[in-house]
This record gives sequence, C-alpha cells and structure tokens, in this order.
Amino acid sequence: MSDTPMPPSEPNASIEALKRLKAAETQSAAQLKKLVEEGNERLKQLSTSAEEYVRAGKAAAEKSADATIERARATLAGDTSAVVQVGESDAAKVANRSKAELDKLEEKLLDAVLGEFRSD
Repeated sequence: MSDTPMPPSEPNASIEALKRLKAAETQSAAQLKKLVEEGNERLKQLSTSAEEYVRAGKAAAEKSADATIERARATLAGDTSAVVQVGESDAAKVANRSKAELDKLEEKLLDAVLGEFRSD
C-alpha cells in the first residue's frame, strides 16, 4: 500500500456524481412505480378473468345439475308409470279370478246362508 496522497477532488466532480446518483434514483423510482402500476393492473385483469371463469363454471354446474335432475324425474316418471301399469294389470287379473271363483261358489254360498229358507 502506498501512502500517496489522493488528489483533492474537484467540487464540480462531486456535484456531477451526486446529480447522476439522484437521476439514477429518480429513474429507478419511476421504473418501480411503473412496474407496480402494471402489476396492479394485471392483478385486476386476472381477478376479473377469474371471476368470469367462476361465474361460467357455476352456471355450467347449475345447468348440468338441472339436466341431471330432469333426467332423474323423467326416469322416475317412467318407472312409476310402469309399476302402476303392472299393478293395475295384476289387480285386474285378481279381480277376474276372484269374480270367477265367487261365481262358481255362488250356489254353495247361497245354500249355506239361505239353506233351509230356499225352496227348490
């Protein structure tokens, strides 16, 4: 290390260096502000897009749910109709069988109930 004395700095050189430093700080601050504003704007756009996607997704889900419910109702109506038809058919068969059986038993029943009161 040498002990050579530093030349005295010129006051103008120091002022120029300070001016350059101040200009760099100002420019950096302006760039930072611009980047922050652009970032905020981009966040707003992304938020708006996300909300639109959520609304669209919700609408699609509701439409799908409504369609599923409608299909289930249609299936249930068809199944119910089929069960009712089978029940009505079976009931008619039983009614016909019962009527035929009662018709066969009519004489015997009348004899059992009215037996001694009947005149042949």
